[in-house]
Amino acid sequence: MKNLFRISLLLAFPLRAQEKITYEDHIYPIFEQSCLNCHNPDKKKGDLDLSSYPALMTGGSGGKVVVPGDGGSSKLYTVTTGTEEPVMPPEGSKINKKDADLIRAWIDGGVLETKDSSAKKADKPKFDLAIDTSAGKPEGPPPMPEDVSLDPAFVAPQAGLVKAMAASPWAPLLAITGQKQILLYHSETFRFLGSLPFPKGQPESLTFHPSGKYLLASGGIAGKSGYAIAWDITTGKELFTAGREFDSVLAAALTPDLSTVAMGGPSRLLKIWNTRENQQSHSIKKHTDWITAVAASPDGKFFASGDRNGGIHVWDLAGNEIHALRDHQADVTALAFRSDSKLLASTGEDGQLFIWDMKKGSAAKKINAHPGGATALFYHRDGHIVTAGRDRVVKVFKPDFGEKIAFRNLPELVTATALSEDGKHVFTADYNGAVFAYEISSNKAPIASLESNPPTLESRLAYLRKQISQQSQKVEQAKKAFTTAENARNQLAQRIKGTKDALKKNEDSLAKLKRDLQSQEKKLQQVSKKLSEAQTPLENVRKEKKSLEEAQVTLQQKLESLKKESKDLAEITEQQQELSQKIKSLSQKESKETKKFQELETQRNKLNNSLKGLRRQYQEIGGLVKAGKESLTPLEKQLPELAEKVEAPKKALEQLTQEEKKIREDLAYWEAAR
Repeated sequence: MKNLFRISLLLAFPLRAQEKITYEDHIYPIFEQSCLNCHNPDKKKGDLDLSSYPALMTGGSGGKVVVPGDGGSSKLYTVTTGTEEPVMPPEGSKINKKDADLIRAWIDGGVLETKDSSAKKADKPKFDLAIDTSAGKPEGPPPMPEDVSLDPAFVAPQAGLVKAMAASPWAPLLAITGQKQILLYHSETFRFLGSLPFPKGQPESLTFHPSGKYLLASGGIAGKSGYAIAWDITTGKELFTAGREFDSVLAAALTPDLSTVAMGGPSRLLKIWNTRENQQSHSIKKHTDWITAVAASPDGKFFASGDRNGGIHVWDLAGNEIHALRDHQADVTALAFRSDSKLLASTGEDGQLFIWDMKKGSAAKKINAHPGGATALFYHRDGHIVTAGRDRVVKVFKPDFGEKIAFRNLPELVTATALSEDGKHVFTADYNGAVFAYEISSNKAPIASLESNPPTLESRLAYLRKQISQQSQKVEQAKKAFTTAENARNQLAQRIKGTKDALKKNEDSLAKLKRDLQSQEKKLQQVSKKLSEAQTPLENVRKEKKSLEEAQVTLQQKLESLKKESKDLAEITEQQQELSQKIKSLSQKESKETKKFQELETQRNKLNNSLKGLRRQYQEIGGLVKAGKESLTPLEKQLPELAEKVEAPKKALEQLTQEEKKIREDLAYWEAAR
């Protein structure tokens, strides 16, 4: 992401692709226009001179103003953008965004003095970032509530402010402050697991024991009383009550051996309570304002406490001060040790996230996390840090303190946050008492909400039974809507199938008729050919017969003439008889050829009639095929529309069915808890 940011910045400015951002060419002109009136060798406000590169790199009275490679956290950038005090320039127009972004890009690029300079690298942390994430893991299954009442200790008229939240280091368990109680939730299924009563006042802080088996809460009644309670979360039984304060205990922490509780509040005194002797062992007067945060190191050696003046002090168990950490410029809002106790994280209303090196007692890392103020902090055992701020943003930082993901534009000011033991879910609680779960792999909308004011078991059961009844009705209505839509689609599908079947049948018939038609036309051609061939011999016979008949007439005439003359009568008579015989034979042949011709003609006429019928039938079925295709097209167009109309009620039915199933599972869960 940082590389993408740098690229986007470079693309935003009219620099050649290979041109470097340098102090001489790009940054000094910005200072000359906006800063050098107050930050020059003759007039060093804040002991800071920006007129030369060496002077700039030296810094001012507050230390270095640039961190090479980390423009976002460098004071030179944060004061020019107004995200850190003092805002620069103090009077007149602010440096425009383009120039401020150029300053950041210059720092990210290694604070080059000239084009020939080499980029400076960011100082590497002087502490070990590696953590043994399995250190302190208890044997056996991780501690989870087993015999804790599922009836809340108190039900308020409406949800109230959630002041604190804690996640078990080893189990899928989340604890949040409710009204006069602590509420336990499963951090994977988000089910309510039970309530721990906090009867005298309201809880203000929460912290899990390093083993995850014990939970400490502090609080009380403002201006009247305060105390801390520890429970065994597996049974819900109280281990002890510590403190007899005259004001609410705003923050408290417990040592791993359960022997000592440190607590603080409006009295400004850090009280150390010996749980074994059930009495106060130390009262430390060091803070100059209300103590707002207390943390115990997981190794059991230190306590840390922070106040409204931005002061942080680290103590040993005997009450001796080990470190005084004074870099916050406003209220300290939260403190948390890393799981190996080597680092301490703090957030404040100055918007800063500090990482303190416990060996050196100094800041190892400063991150401008939330302009306007940071409100909450959670240090996961694997080194991830979650912070929340008045900017309505929740950020997750990696173990090397690089930003991993940010949840922005949240609906309300976040008052508490935590990360589940498996690192998959970020939880937030806001000023209105709403508690949400987000997936660490996505910065989209919350995936679940948790109740900060859960109802009684009986009212929950009554509500769930009513919900099941209502949900069952919704499911039945959805079934009807789905069935109606599905039936309409099925009917259309059947109609389309029938049309396609009829079309296929007609197409098959048409293809067969076409084959028959082609066969009949071929036969007709053959018969026509034979008929044509038979016509010639018939005509020849007829011609020959006609010729003979003409010869016979001539002979007859000749015979008649000869009878008169009585000459050669016998010979002519014989010729006539021969001719008559030939004519008779030709008549027989003519009759045969005529019959053959007539048969062929009859066959041709039949074929012609058959072809006429086949052509008529072909046209009729062709019309049916055309009509079938024309009717099929609009039907097929309707089918996807009806399929879409089926999909919506189908999804609605599936969703409602799943919801009903979940409600029934919830009902079974709560009925089993009675």
